Amino acid sequence: MSHYYVHNGYCGWSYGTPSDPQLISPQDAARLMKTAGLSSMQVSSVLPPAQYADAGSRLFDVTGGNRFLFFGDCTECSDVDSAKVSSPLIIDWTAA
Repeated sequence: MSHYYVHNGYCGWSYGTPSDPQLISPQDAARLMKTAGLSSMQVSSVLPPAQYADAGSRLFDVTGGNRFLFFGDCTECSDVDSAKVSSPLIIDWTAA
């Protein structure tokens, strides 16, 4: 089943495979997409990555040190941490 995930890059051995994904809510994904001007088509494609923040930015920090948004199945990712894909990240939008 497809969900929204944030991640900070790709697996080194398999270019184009999102690595270490973190589940986020559809509402938070919609806000990230709106903020970054991303379309649903862009976040559904692995390449090019749908970047919503730059490393070191406030948005990068409040989303757990991530900068890319992906809509898909966590089985399409590598380095999956079951704790990070079973419960959505709580984003503090007041800090963003």
